[in-house]
Amino acid sequence: MKKLLLGAAAALFLTAGANAAEIYAHVGTEGLGLGVGYALDNYHGVRAEVSGFNLGRSFKAGELEYDADLKVRHLGLYYDFHPFGNTFRLSAGAIINSDRAAVSSPEQTVSYRGTSLLVPAGAMKAEVKMPRVMPYLGLGVGHGPAKGWGFAADLGVAFGKPSSSFSVSPQVQAYVPQSVIDEQRGEVERYVNKVKFFPVVKLGVTYAF
Repeated sequence: MKKLLLGAAAALFLTAGANAAEIYAHVGTEGLGLGVGYALDNYHGVRAEVSGFNLGRSFKAGELEYDADLKVRHLGLYYDFHPFGNTFRLSAGAIINSDRAAVSSPEQTVSYRGTSLLVPAGAMKAEVKMPRVMPYLGLGVGHGPAKGWGFAADLGVAFGKPSSSFSVSPQVQAYVPQSVIDEQRGEVERYVNKVKFFPVVKLGVTYAF
């Protein structure tokens, strides 16, 4: 993704001419990011940026607790339309990503029909992935033709439904009833299926030449 951003930056600056080319940094729901942009005129612009973050969290699905390690890596390619010729804009584009979450159950004891069952660490695992390419729609301010320092803000949505896989260790399959395993698989899938899109909110600082 870094090579793609550098290539986009080179192309933008080589064609910039008298119009404003910019570099910028942002922070938000996509993590920390860097980008380059080019104002075609007072109404149109294009941008490319990379962003990402790592996050660990725990959640409960059914009777089991799970630990999740989330990695977000985005390459965003955007077209900006400034309908009034000022800083307000509408944005559309695509986010190419390698987002994934590795999910694993820690050691714990659960109750099943009045019997306590010891579930060893890593007994149940899942992997969740977002689609490789997600279309994006949003609105914001900034990334216009004005040169010098500036401010940018975005509010939008990247559309994509995650996919998931679920696995159980052979040791657990030997003594945990299949109905419990099927129930946990269903709980994890229901948890994942709640995700319909990736919300994008970010604030940034820009500098245009």
